[in-house]
Amino acid sequence: EHIGNIPHFFINRWEWAAPIPGQGVFIDYEGALECAIRHFLKRGHRRILFVGHDIEPVEFVRRTLARVAEKCSLQYPGPVLDYIFAYDFAVNLERTKNLFAENPPDALFSLSDEPLFAFMNMVRLFYPEIASNLEQIGFHNIIYSNIPEHEFSTFSIDYDLFWEKVFARFNAKKQSCSEVEWILPE
Repeated sequence: EHIGNIPHFFINRWEWAAPIPGQGVFIDYEGALECAIRHFLKRGHRRILFVGHDIEPVEFVRRTLARVAEKCSLQYPGPVLDYIFAYDFAVNLERTKNLFAENPPDALFSLSDEPLFAFMNMVRLFYPEIASNLEQIGFHNIIYSNIPEHEFSTFSIDYDLFWEKVFARFNAKKQSCSEVEWILPE
């Protein structure tokens, strides 16, 4: 209601560890990850890596990937689906080299393009023949990359227009949702 016809997306839930709060913004990462894995499997990929922001996957990511893997008849971590840190080439070069030597990935996915962009820079440097054949999915296109035909989202969000319209409504006292809290970022 606040943004009208400005492109946006909203997915229906967040995986809360505690009881679900009465209000909040919900994002269905589990559903998005499942869509990505099924897409890769349908296209015949045999080694899929989730590229993450942390050296080791945080508990939320481990639990989510395990549930999604089970839904897709896979095991996580396993020979088809595993995790890698976006900067693993810098942090653990030997382990990463062994991974590429023993069972190189043919598909990568992440919750945003930034980890993919960082990881792919190193893959292109060390393994150009593998890099050219890696299919990639980043769920949110942000400032780091825009890989044609490989974006998970179907549009780029115009955040400036989004906030301009939201603030215009609030400043004009046309806030229809009294429970919504907002602040103007610096």
